[in-house]
Amino acid sequence: MGEIWVDGTVHKVGGLIPKLMGAKKLGVEFIILPAEMEDEHNALTEEQKQQITPIFISNFEEIFPVLFPNFVKFVVLLLFVTE
Repeated sequence: MGEIWVDGTVHKVGGLIPKLMGAKKLGVEFIILPAEMEDEHNALTEEQKQQITPIFISNFEEIFPVLFPNFVKFVVLLLFVTE
């Protein structure tokens, strides 16, 4: 949950608590947040965090290994084999 700028940086948005509540209703187990929101998230109570694990990123490229772990391993292997 954030805003991705043209340069790939990820920036905070408002409404963290309602978004966490909505995510919990949908069964979400983890949420991707801008690193700029880490202090805001840490200030929430455990109840407000809704038992959803946060992943903090500064650039959209940082999320690829989390979302596509096998793809990243494949690319690394492919680079190693082709060199």
